[in-house]
Amino acid sequence: MYALSQVVAGKTLMVDLPSQYGLFPEIVGPLFKLIGLSVFKLSVFFAILQLASMSALFYVLSSLIKTKVIRLVVGLALVMVTFETTLFVAGI
Repeated sequence: MYALSQVVAGKTLMVDLPSQYGLFPEIVGPLFKLIGLSVFKLSVFFAILQLASMSALFYVLSSLIKTKVIRLVVGLALVMVTFETTLFVAGI
């Protein structure tokens, strides 16, 4: 969040500040310059990316798996593996 907020404020990574998690703030910085930066907007953005990647993966898997029961099990396994940490923390 710090590196992204600095990029939105006009600074540049690797010149003005180091980035611990790569150069993603330079890629998504222009978007957040337009819509504004907040924790909620950043969380929604990453949730949309997560949903898009899971949908693309499920689309590929469903095109390869023809049996509906196995497709359902694979879809559930994909969701469980993805959100396993949240379920573990919640005690489920």
